[in-house]
Amino acid sequence: MFFDAIAKAASTSVTTLITGRVGQAKNWFARAIHYNSPRSSAPFVPVNCGAIRENYSKVNLFGQHQGAFTGATETRAGFFQTADGGRSFLMNQ
Repeated sequence: MFFDAIAKAASTSVTTLITGRVGQAKNWFARAIHYNSPRSSAPFVPVNCGAIRENYSKVNLFGQHQGAFTGATETRAGFFQTADGGRSFLMNQ
């Protein structure tokens, strides 16, 4: 049952929502989907959204260009840009 769901999700390029309680292996399922998909050679980027301060969430997710705002002293890729061609796994722990 679980392996069929992993294979089905891995064969698509749509967004997949994995839900469950703490400790129910959501991270394992996300990795299984990624590594069984055509994108397996591209990056898998897990993002702990609970660890990102609210006022820095856009910068962390989307990146920043040097000088784009006060304090942006360097250009930095965000999590989505880092995962380009692969998958991002957004979790809230």
